[in-house]
Amino acid sequence: MSSPGEPDGLLIRSRAALLDALHALGAHRDSVVVIGAQAINLRTFGAAVAVAEATKDSDLAIDPRTLGEEPLIEAAMETAGFVLAPVKRQPGAWLSADGVPVDLMVPQDLAGAGSATTRGARIPPHHKRATRRARWLEAAMVDNSWLVVAALDPADDRRFEVRVASSPLVPRRPAQRWPVVPKLASANQRRWRSRARHWQRTSSTPWSATAATGQRQAPPSNDGSNEPVVSGRHEADQPTQPKPEALELQEYRHQTAPASMPEGTS
Repeated sequence: MSSPGEPDGLLIRSRAALLDALHALGAHRDSVVVIGAQAINLRTFGAAVAVAEATKDSDLAIDPRTLGEEPLIEAAMETAGFVLAPVKRQPGAWLSADGVPVDLMVPQDLAGAGSATTRGARIPPHHKRATRRARWLEAAMVDNSWLVVAALDPADDRRFEVRVASSPLVPRRPAQRWPVVPKLASANQRRWRSRARHWQRTSSTPWSATAATGQRQAPPSNDGSNEPVVSGRHEADQPTQPKPEALELQEYRHQTAPASMPEGTS
């Protein structure tokens, strides 16, 4: 990280490659927008804050709505000494004569026809590998302003006026927030479906009949008898619980019984 206002060698080389690309695309200058790290650098260069200003690559967005047919992008870049990166093997990934990357990108919604796996932009008559389609660049096509981009090398006096994105940071898809209640309801549904499948596997009564009556019947015992088994034991062996009527009668007798008198009283 360099001190504020003091460019290092990497940033000088990157700026030189950016100027080379702007010179190569001079005929299409109105359709070029500087985005990414270079746009951040141009907007914040010299700020009195500790910012990581060094960046090796340069990103340029192409607006096909105003892009001309001549010269062809691939021919203009090759004439300026650029070659498609042999390692990346991606459309729009160019290398300058000094080996500095420069990416030419087109917003997804303006990149023409293509499937979900199509990488190259379809903006004829330009070659499909000259530019690469990219998401979330549409805002830069309208939110930009003209700035003068100058070389950082004192020996380089080149200066170009070009459009620079006003919001260089590419917007990201907002995180999808699911309400808590639907999540809990979905979890409950999964749990009950799992219980239903388990009961259907272990029950001798078809699940449709069980669901129709609303009563769950215990599976038969493993010893061949017809007595249902509850938790591994016969239902007959289970301790009987008093019926609700008996409980109510016991409670009534307890409330109406006279209180016992202490001994020695009359």
